Amino acid sequence: MTCNCRSYNRPDWGGDEPEVVLPVPEWAGSERQTICVDACIADEVKVLWAARIWTLGSCCGHNGAAPRMVIVDRADREKAARLLRLIGRGTQIAAWELIYGDRHAAAEAHHAERVRGMLK
Repeated sequence: MTCNCRSYNRPDWGGDEPEVVLPVPEWAGSERQTICVDACIADEVKVLWAARIWTLGSCCGHNGAAPRMVIVDRADREKAARLLRLIGRGTQIAAWELIYGDRHAAAEAHHAERVRGMLK
């Protein structure tokens, strides 16, 4: 899919069509009132929001300079993929996954202490 979108964060990618400013749905619980998205992926974002699937990020791909994708919560990835397949624009679904964080650090420290105890 070709586009003429201007990337707000990568002006060297894309063309002349400005981003679309979408009102944030009330159910999202966001502090933000609006969110900017690439013009040619705005319909996909609207479809997902209508299905109460929050998007954590999106990119139209800017004519192949980047993948065309929408990032959603892991719990919503299958539903999002089904919906976007119906639109048929080849939009990929990505999901964030926390691999390491404070909770994991505490568990690792606990296990490391147990291993040190076993080696004494």
